[in-house]
Amino acid sequence: MKIAVFGQSSIGQRHARLLREVGQDVLTCDPVQPADVESPSAMWKRGVGAVVIATPPATHLALMRAANARGLPMLVEKPLALVEQREEIRATAWVVPVLVGYQWRYAPELQMLLKQRSEWATVWYTGPVDGRAAWVRRPRQGGGVLMEYSHALDLLLAVHGDRLPQQVFAMLGRRESSASMCWIDETAMATAYMTFDFPIHGSLTANGATWRRQDSDLDACYEAEIAHFLRCCRGDAKADGLAQGLRVLDVVAAARRSHGQWVTVND
Repeated sequence: MKIAVFGQSSIGQRHARLLREVGQDVLTCDPVQPADVESPSAMWKRGVGAVVIATPPATHLALMRAANARGLPMLVEKPLALVEQREEIRATAWVVPVLVGYQWRYAPELQMLLKQRSEWATVWYTGPVDGRAAWVRRPRQGGGVLMEYSHALDLLLAVHGDRLPQQVFAMLGRRESSASMCWIDETAMATAYMTFDFPIHGSLTANGATWRRQDSDLDACYEAEIAHFLRCCRGDAKADGLAQGLRVLDVVAAARRSHGQWVTVND
């Protein structure tokens, strides 16, 4: 199958490499980085059968709609889109499978942990806000701490059966070097404390068992994600990316409203 990969920064390059390794015909698109084509309009003329979107989040929705209009299954890097675009996504009639790129869910060690029933969970997820791309630091472009490190929020939701919390409490701040801190306490489901500094590390604990993300092979997680995506393209598996991505965006929206107060999700 011919697969279009939009975006050729590090994550887009990784997707292209891993797809080629499993025998897929890959075409890349990026207006700046070296790629096979420079524009989406040129890519749509190449007869692709599926799409990977690894561009800045502010560009996701337009590419998603274009792929949907052409009946092309898609894997969209996290976050799914901008917080402000949630209702547009919900109002769109999606006719193709959509996955969202929260690859840590595919870690074998984490999958074993998620099989346990848990009444509480704690996530440590620390690391610098990557400044290589300007959008990473700008929430209105899909960056910022809550969006760029939304893996932690996705893992919290996963531990509790992908249910939204009833309430969110969050405090956001800045330190020197533009690092940021976010603390979220959700009474109905979990507690997360996230600080962003160097080096990056993370852990998830539930019922006394612990998963640390540095214990998992990153390529193996991406490979499992890609395998799932290809099964979805063939109709052999279900894709829950839209619901998954929207849940994370709903929590992010509540956290941004909190300012140190309890707020209801989707209020």
